[in-house]
Amino acid sequence: MPAVQTLKMDLQVNAPRTRPRRVSRPIIVFSSTAVVSLAAILATVDLSVAQAQNDGAIYTRMVIDPASETAGPFAYRILTPTIARAIPFPAPVSLALVTVIGLSVAAALLDSFLRPVVGDRLALVGLALVASGQMVWQSIQTPAITDAVSFAIIAGVFVALQKHAWWWIPLLLAVGMLNHELVGVLLLVVMVTMARQRSWGPLVASVAAVVGAYALIHATTVLHPPTRRMRVGLHIAPAAWEDVAKIATCIRFRRWT
Repeated sequence: MPAVQTLKMDLQVNAPRTRPRRVSRPIIVFSSTAVVSLAAILATVDLSVAQAQNDGAIYTRMVIDPASETAGPFAYRILTPTIARAIPFPAPVSLALVTVIGLSVAAALLDSFLRPVVGDRLALVGLALVASGQMVWQSIQTPAITDAVSFAIIAGVFVALQKHAWWWIPLLLAVGMLNHELVGVLLLVVMVTMARQRSWGPLVASVAAVVGAYALIHATTVLHPPTRRMRVGLHIAPAAWEDVAKIATCIRFRRWT
């Protein structure tokens, strides 16, 4: 019996200790962004009423009455209103939830993109710099707009480029074009990167995805009711360039150190 007890004690002492599983960083970034952005929206926006004097009012109307006549280019940006329409809440609340999810996914993807480039700590600095920018604050103040989903798609394209997940990129670009036409600007970056890697098949597919999605939205009424035509100028808000500059500064700081 003593021998048996000694053997049990040895087994207990030498048994491998199981460490508690750590929550993955993308989940932490996603959850933290969701909590902060939702709190910021609730603190600054009255979701009990539809916004009446900005672009958000147009998207809200697209959720409530998708058959209503809407002027371009807003009528062509159907992805965010379509997702919001599938959420069983009033239109302002549904659009706000889509914005929260979009910002959270964008933050997790941007963190995943920056970490291999600048390290874990500077990646958080880059996230904080982008989060403090005007583009994100505009999505908080006007959560009915489509920008947050576009942020998530753009971040997804850069992660796919970084990981050489070439065939995901045409899909992301096509979906992004259904949310906002300026996602098509990424095509230049995609073409240069894929050409350098000699990924000709995904390159052709990416061009076809952007051109096809643009034509489907603008030249047909398959995905939206007839609209009052409006010339669409290719205008990128200065705040967008500010966010790009912040990320570039973060990467340069890593190289200096």
